[in-house]
Amino acid sequence: MGENNTLSLTENINQGAGAIHFHGNTTVEGMKAGITWLGAGVDIDKDKNVIWKISNPAGDRLSKIGQGTLTINGKGENKGSVSVGDGTVILNQQADENNKKSAFSELGIVSGRPTVILNSSDQMDPNNIYFGYRGGRLDVNGNDLTFRRIQNSDEGAMVVNHNTAQTANITLTGIVSPTIDQVKVQAITSPDQVSRHLDKDIFTYQRFPHLPTNFIRLKKPLSVAEITAIFNARKVFIDLDFATGLIRENEYFEVLKVTDESAAKQQILAEKIKAAEGTVQGFNGYFGETDPSKNQWSIKHYNEQ
Repeated sequence: MGENNTLSLTENINQGAGAIHFHGNTTVEGMKAGITWLGAGVDIDKDKNVIWKISNPAGDRLSKIGQGTLTINGKGENKGSVSVGDGTVILNQQADENNKKSAFSELGIVSGRPTVILNSSDQMDPNNIYFGYRGGRLDVNGNDLTFRRIQNSDEGAMVVNHNTAQTANITLTGIVSPTIDQVKVQAITSPDQVSRHLDKDIFTYQRFPHLPTNFIRLKKPLSVAEITAIFNARKVFIDLDFATGLIRENEYFEVLKVTDESAAKQQILAEKIKAAEGTVQGFNGYFGETDPSKNQWSIKHYNEQ
């Protein structure tokens, strides 16, 4: 493909573990409303821009790598999530006929290389933005945002304002007590599906309808790369007894001693509430740009606690 291409999808695409590598400027669109693409992610070459006018389905995570730019410019609510590991992502989602819009259900910024730019303050729920290992830049672009807390793993997280014409105000309200709807559950049918849903608290697995449902959770956070290494080493990731349909606890998974989803969620909720009690949720990243070669403008932050 050359420059200034248009890739038009006539129906929903499930590319499985496949990805798309863009070497030129491209617009990806659906021929009708609601078209989705499911796959491993997109890799965009340096100085190239891909305008993404479609969505990924609920429960799927789009991975963006490559030094180029991905511009999210669909319509309505995108139920999928995104992990940004390199380059630039511009969130410019448009409202649908019901005035609803959400660029993604969740946004992860990792590796320290990427920048995510918000074209408006209502692109997505700020509380569903997190900075993973080494973080990266969230450019609020002159927009005011309110967070309960800024979720970050280390000091690589940066909240910046590269809009030289508009001051941005960032407000931190503090954590409220966790609620049951914040406990995330994901049904899986095979072990390889876990890597697509690493934000979930509980995984459910049922081998056959007449066999019991298992409720399991990871004992510690794992990255996609770590899970891939486990499979490549031919280690047992989920230890299933095929005769009984029961999963046995191992070094990766804890088996919850419950028989229904409600009880499983209540157990995790109790742990979340206990963990939140008496804690001060600090942000140990940076407000403002640390690179003098980049545009810097005023960003003010307030703590309402």
